[in-house]
Amino acid sequence: AYLGLSTSKFWRVYSSNLHYDYLYQNADLSLKEHIRPIENPLLKILKIRGVVYDIRPEYYRNTPEKEKMEILIEEGKNNVGVIAQELLEVFPELVNHNKESGLYEVNYIGLISVLIEAMKEQQTQIASLTEKLDALGADQ
Repeated sequence: AYLGLSTSKFWRVYSSNLHYDYLYQNADLSLKEHIRPIENPLLKILKIRGVVYDIRPEYYRNTPEKEKMEILIEEGKNNVGVIAQELLEVFPELVNHNKESGLYEVNYIGLISVLIEAMKEQQTQIASLTEKLDALGADQ
């Protein structure tokens, strides 16, 4: 069963829980233009605060069935993520303000590219420091 097609997509789908086997996002070169590197990825990642949090129970107040609401409240505990308003300061392109709900949303998938580039930058720094340490060891 499909929910929309590649040529006819749903605009938004809202769900409390979403389970899937694979997530594919269009990434084909033919769809992209103005491609440029992520500037200072490691520095930017260091500015992002990861947190553990609970969803406020009142978020689920419109759940029609009390039993389901209690399950959602319990499942809303001990989430791991970031604060959208804080991420907005570092990567505004990864944050959306939903005008309908008034809430900020995060494109967590978009953070993967930043993490990849930050790791590459960090590995370059590690390699450089290792080389310097090796040179110091050779001098002794």
